[in-house]
Amino acid sequence: MSSVGCIVEFDLFAEWDQDPPEYRLFVNDTLVAERTYVWKDHQYLHEIIPLSVTGGTYTIKLQQLDDNGKLTIRNTMASKGPVKILNDTTFEVHHAG
Repeated sequence: MSSVGCIVEFDLFAEWDQDPPEYRLFVNDTLVAERTYVWKDHQYLHEIIPLSVTGGTYTIKLQQLDDNGKLTIRNTMASKGPVKILNDTTFEVHHAG
């Protein structure tokens, strides 16, 4: 089965007491990004994840690299490709053909 290009986006909300949180972003078990931002205040980032994947179900996972606060994924959407969002952390990619 060949790969399908798609883009999944979401808002990542962060809360912390002292230092902003650092994290790794995975789709299933594949590392997509490692982030160490200097956040101004409690806020959110808009993540854009371009993917080349086969059809199937995928899960977005966060691994915090520290104990600084809480991260929450919200408002997940697909901006390109045959993607169905199941919830804020799970999506399906449909393969045409």
